[in-house]
Amino acid sequence: MATAFLGFIHQFITDINFKISLASIKIVTLLLQEDLINLKLYFTPLLSNLVEKLSDSKQVVRDMVMECCNNLISRNKPALIAQQIIKYLQHANWHVR
Repeated sequence: MATAFLGFIHQFITDINFKISLASIKIVTLLLQEDLINLKLYFTPLLSNLVEKLSDSKQVVRDMVMECCNNLISRNKPALIAQQIIKYLQHANWHVR
């Protein structure tokens, strides 16, 4: 059930309203910490949304994204994550790079 909820909530990570975005990132972080989700279905879109959110102007949002990414790295092989984020090295925003 939590995995289906992740499929719903990850779309709000990229929301323009930072409160909605921050709340959804916190929820994903809690789900990762409690090990309640199976990431196979949503790993790539979740990681893409998180990396794109690093370009947010609010520091609190970027900090929460980093915390969520740290939880992702602790649950998965770092090589798997590196393969997904390597394409963002040429991103226009320096926060993402």
